[in-house]
Amino acid sequence: QFCDDTSTEKKRSIKEAEETIEVLKADIGKYTSDSSQLTKEIAGHDEDVSVWTGDKKAATKVREIEKTDYDAMHKDYSESVDALTRA
Repeated sequence: QFCDDTSTEKKRSIKEAEETIEVLKADIGKYTSDSSQLTKEIAGHDEDVSVWTGDKKAATKVREIEKTDYDAMHKDYSESVDALTRA
């Protein structure tokens, strides 16, 4: 009696464990697929960030050049206005 009960219980436990293993294998497959997709998306985002960083650096250089030009022009106009005021 004891052996029969134990044997039945063990078989049921093994069956449940095998079902759990199948579910976990399916989960692993899904997560592996998700990981691959997300890796591709991350690579795309990294490329976007790289482009935007380059754009920001270029825009900063342009703004620095424009500011230098503006400061020179402002100084010239200020001196001209000052000279006209004194005249």
